Amino acid sequence: ENRFCLTQLLKRTPLERFGYRIIHEESPDARGIDVAAIYRSDRFKELSHEAIPVFYEGDTVSTTRYILYIKGLVSPTDTLHFFVNHWPSKYGGATATIPRRRDAALTLRAKIDSIGYIQPEARIVITGDFNDTPLDESLYVHLNAKANQDSTGFYLCNLMIPFLGKWDRGTHKFREEWSVLDQFIVSSPLLRSKTGLRISTKGAEILRLPFLLEDDLVHNGTRPFRTYNGMVYQGGFSDHLPIMLHLEY
Repeated sequence: ENRFCLTQLLKRTPLERFGYRIIHEESPDARGIDVAAIYRSDRFKELSHEAIPVFYEGDTVSTTRYILYIKGLVSPTDTLHFFVNHWPSKYGGATATIPRRRDAALTLRAKIDSIGYIQPEARIVITGDFNDTPLDESLYVHLNAKANQDSTGFYLCNLMIPFLGKWDRGTHKFREEWSVLDQFIVSSPLLRSKTGLRISTKGAEILRLPFLLEDDLVHNGTRPFRTYNGMVYQGGFSDHLPIMLHLEY
């Protein structure tokens, strides 16, 4: 949620020996929740980063988290454009907050288009907690991230669409329903490239490791083992499951 958390993660866990670095900017989020990234400096060279503000149409008072844009090299010839997101939540009502996630989607799409216009073969990875599912309007219509297409043009593909419709698969559980809120969206050059940086055959996956789950005694099955249950600290990891993207070059 903040730089201190990441600093502690990298200093007080086995990650310390891998030389991770932090990319983070303070955001105007009212709860102090920021987005950030960590990377191994021996595998990724940061060229630049930008905190992209999200403004709400017709609302000059409310604020939300930045979209973090990172540009870097994964090899001497392969540039990766990486976007980290945590879109506005549904607090205040799922329907009432639709415009806020729409505004986040349009902000992100504008930046994607500016990159794709100049670099039609740009390799782009978009990730984060979108607080919407892949088929919701913000992602499917406004960001225009669809399933994989047989096209030679530049488009965005949501790699999490295949996980939809599976009752026991998702990254977040509300009551008895799993949903895919955490996603990987990639640009088409990462899918069709035969050389250089590209998506491997493993694609994207949801990590359902046993230690990340606990029995759901109310709604059956399992649920993410969260850090807090209400105000009670229970020592879990998160109320969301992590996702992993497999790249190769």
